[in-house]
Amino acid sequence: MTGDAGGDGGRSGFARASWANVLGNVVKIAAEGAAGLAFG
Repeated sequence: MTGDAGGDGGRSGFARASWANVLGNVVKIAAEGAAGLAFG
């Protein structure tokens, strides 16, 4: 298992970055929506 993870580090790192980007966008959209409801 450790050997597989080490050999696949590049792809797992890419996936982690992609998920961070997606979550960041979701949080940004949610924050903008909440601000729009509060101040709109």
